[in-house]
Amino acid sequence: MPRTGLLIFLLALAWTAPAFARDLPSLQPDAGAASFENDVGGIATNGSRTALVGRFSAAGTRAAAAIVSADSGELRHAVELLYDSQVAIADGAGGWYFGTDDGRVRRLSADGSILFSVATSVDDVWALAFEGSTLWVGGTGGLVALDRVDGSPRPWTSGRSMTVTDLVVAGGTVYASGWGSSAAVVALDAGTGAVRASGPQGSSAALALVDGALYAALSSHVVRLDPVSLAERWRTNTHGDVTGLAVTGQKVLATQWWPWGGSTRPGVIALSATDGSPLAFETPVTSARRIELSPDGATAYLGRAEAAGWPRAGALAISTRDGALLGWAPGTRDMAEVDAVAVSGDAVFIDSGGYVDSRRRAGLAMVDETGNLTSWVDPVGGWPDTTKLAIDAAGTVYLARTRLLTARAADGTVRWERQLSEGGATPTLSPDGATLYVTGPGTHMAVRTTDGGDAPWPVAVTGGSVETTLFSRDGRTLYLEGTFTAVNGTPRAGLAAVDAATGAVRPFTLPLAGPVRQMRLSPDDGTLWVSGTFGDPEDPEGLIGLRTSDGAITVRADWSRPQTFVPLADGETLIVAGIGLYALDARTGARLDWNAGYCGDCGIKALELSPDGRTLHVGGYSEFGGRWYRYARLAVGRVPGTPANTTPPAVIGAPAPGGFVECDPGTWTGHPAAYRYAWTLDGAPIAGFTGRSILLEPNDFGRALRCVVSAGGAFIASSPVTVSGIAAFPVRRLAGSGAPTTPDPVPSPSATPTPPPGPPVPPPPTPSPGPTVSPTPPPGPPVPPPPSLTPTATPVPVPTVSPPSPPTPPVVTATPDSLPSSTATPEPTVSPDPASTPDQSAPASLAVAAAPVIGGQLVSPDRVAPRVQLTRGSVARLTLSERATVTTTLERGKRTVRRTFTLAAGRHTLTPRRLAGRAKLQRGRYTLTVRVRDAAGNAAPVRVLRFTV
Repeated sequence: MPRTGLLIFLLALAWTAPAFARDLPSLQPDAGAASFENDVGGIATNGSRTALVGRFSAAGTRAAAAIVSADSGELRHAVELLYDSQVAIADGAGGWYFGTDDGRVRRLSADGSILFSVATSVDDVWALAFEGSTLWVGGTGGLVALDRVDGSPRPWTSGRSMTVTDLVVAGGTVYASGWGSSAAVVALDAGTGAVRASGPQGSSAALALVDGALYAALSSHVVRLDPVSLAERWRTNTHGDVTGLAVTGQKVLATQWWPWGGSTRPGVIALSATDGSPLAFETPVTSARRIELSPDGATAYLGRAEAAGWPRAGALAISTRDGALLGWAPGTRDMAEVDAVAVSGDAVFIDSGGYVDSRRRAGLAMVDETGNLTSWVDPVGGWPDTTKLAIDAAGTVYLARTRLLTARAADGTVRWERQLSEGGATPTLSPDGATLYVTGPGTHMAVRTTDGGDAPWPVAVTGGSVETTLFSRDGRTLYLEGTFTAVNGTPRAGLAAVDAATGAVRPFTLPLAGPVRQMRLSPDDGTLWVSGTFGDPEDPEGLIGLRTSDGAITVRADWSRPQTFVPLADGETLIVAGIGLYALDARTGARLDWNAGYCGDCGIKALELSPDGRTLHVGGYSEFGGRWYRYARLAVGRVPGTPANTTPPAVIGAPAPGGFVECDPGTWTGHPAAYRYAWTLDGAPIAGFTGRSILLEPNDFGRALRCVVSAGGAFIASSPVTVSGIAAFPVRRLAGSGAPTTPDPVPSPSATPTPPPGPPVPPPPTPSPGPTVSPTPPPGPPVPPPPSLTPTATPVPVPTVSPPSPPTPPVVTATPDSLPSSTATPEPTVSPDPASTPDQSAPASLAVAAAPVIGGQLVSPDRVAPRVQLTRGSVARLTLSERATVTTTLERGKRTVRRTFTLAAGRHTLTPRRLAGRAKLQRGRYTLTVRVRDAAGNAAPVRVLRFTV
């Protein structure tokens, strides 16, 4: 080959070689990254943490259902379904059967895989039950039978037209509850479908069959029925609609759901299985629809549940012994759509309402290196009026919302704030992280990142404002974009470059007329890419590359109307978003053979590249591989390797009993795909808890807590924190089992349609044809507390089986005490229900003397001044043999004051001032209920007394 030809060939080869070495983004998003229910519009990342802003209100793992640990609630498997599940039961082999609102029944294995999925003639599946080889399915449209193994239909018909809300099967009899028939409960022959008996008139929402006794929820009553004749044995008025039933030993637990709000009734009540009489059962749950028991009957898992003051809702767990809230928390947002709860072995199936392990995030969120949400929450709430934010190397987020600039550290604490004269400002960090430049209409300032104080900025503009700024990678040049006409007296039409230290204007001008919409620098700082409206009537919006030395146009991209764009770290590629996501050659502007596909409905609003260039963050509505995303992370030429820790983990949150703390995994090299977590107390592992967050219980008080994290290699421990403070909630952490294990991989998030309304509540005894479901019930007036539960039928003694005895807790010695006698007439103490009294010794004694009359100065016709009303007299004294939590409930008519104290060992006097707090006591007779629990959660007998003001 001639020398000239060889030279041309080598030059051509050198020119084209980089094209073969491009690191183009993967078209498969990272698995396990948080999914958002609405668009992410702004992104800022430092690599280990990414701050997101947009019009979203919740984020998590997108799935229609989930399998979670029965001990901690930690996510094991996310189950991706097209429609929501409405009922589920264990299949007896470690998995579940569940029905959905599209009339299908599916069988799920323990690992989350679908074993079969069949359509039925039932429109909405509300009830499932099986016996032998047959699975019965009930709902809107009647009752059918399937084969348990493959879901094939069985030739079985009930000949009964009714909407079925619940099913139980035993001894060859199928019991169905519902409405649309003359009877609320019917008994059917399991072999022929013939009606054996019909129960009470009206409608029924739930059934329970235990040890030959059948219980039914009839509107605001719980009834016990003879299983043969369906005749009533007893009936108890609960003064509120009962939606779920469960029986453990001699106790019937009934759930009450209050969608209208304002109710003070208990969400779970307890009745005697023998005669229906109410049992002492104190629970903070204020609303619940579904109830499912653990295999040992000690734990009740609740769906559509809420607890007063509890930060997690939707799916909760309580102790069946005393109603105490347990630290089982499968979700961290209001999971109001949890309609299916079923226990199988050591796992629980729950309907998620579209998200699992998810959290409320009002427009602002932060994710870690793996894309998982952190505990960072914006305390202001609501959608910010900007998509611009910045984050520094330490994880501090800088956000300029309306008239307020805030710097918040990685743990969520506010470092500083300062007022702004206008809204819509954009913050930009200097490369060294020392200065924050804030620009926008009416805003032009530089502040110190350490304290928010003013920093010098020798730049002034005229004729308009600076909208956004951009630093060169060496920090020497600052690019300005906006509506200005001059910078420091030098004419510049909306685009300029200045010396970052002196403000001297560089010889750089935009050769086109029209505003710049966005600007980005190439990795070598040699080209400034800008998009905007540049005056071309045929192609008014475009993307061009300008030489940074003088502003000359070097590249015109083969693209019009780009929504956003970002240069990749290879210096050869631009990723451009518009109607889809495409790659351009940065030298020629030509399109490359890489794209995420044409997508007419896509709306990608933000692209951001991590500092090392190996992760592309995509915000907005996008499609990859047939799945829809509001936020996605695409790998860019990552090299497999074992991540290494560079900043150790840390425990985040107030470490107090009754509260949750979270493990910040720290920072790691090597792009970890997932983190593994473990927790220790005083160096001993907390078995069974491998999630990012953990509930602290009273037994943890004063102990050293650490979290331990691995990203594929060795575990790295955090510094210890001492558990202290006053218990926020009287909760108990469920006992885990086994050593810390590697979390199961979470499937890639997938979008699902907006979930349909939840299951209908049965209508009143005179039903209308078919239920009417309202997704969001209109607000109603507050419901007053109900009167005492009253059995209305003569009880019929029926043999019952006691629940298994719990492990014997440590014995707490009680020291009795008494009050001096009083001249007032004493009233008897109300004894606690024997079934709810623990077998162990009480952690405290409550001495009740004659109720004194409390004097004070009358300052109004019906009130007593708080500062003088308690000048003499006391209600009761407590003698505590050890530190304990005391809850007092003071009632007069419909007014209730509840207070919780953590008291040390010793004698304590309960005065009305202490009981009422800041509340003013009206004159009258009061009822005081006192409950005491020691650090292990053991309860003293509940005491009730009365006094007069």
